[in-house]
Amino acid sequence: MTTPLAPATPRALVKTESLDCAAFLRAKGHQLMGTSRDLGTLTIFVFPPEAAADLEAFYNGGLICAEHMGLHLRELKKLLPRVRQNISSTPTRKTTHGSEFRRSS
Repeated sequence: MTTPLAPATPRALVKTESLDCAAFLRAKGHQLMGTSRDLGTLTIFVFPPEAAADLEAFYNGGLICAEHMGLHLRELKKLLPRVRQNISSTPTRKTTHGSEFRRSS
């Protein structure tokens, strides 16, 4: 008699506050899914669940091409002012059609 397999549990998104770690994950080929702010001070970088193994590699001394790491580090640094600006801007904006909408924080 065989037992049914348990359904696969969804894997969690990979999140990091570390700019270096985020650059490492980007250099490893993982797509940045988005950013968020934690308590208004820290930028959190969000990656797909598949990045979990490379996240572990980063904290265990994983190697990466320095040129790729530098490229993605600069890319993410350019992104930070836009994240801060989007968070600190007024909560209500007009769309091109004149209707208003509220942004969630």
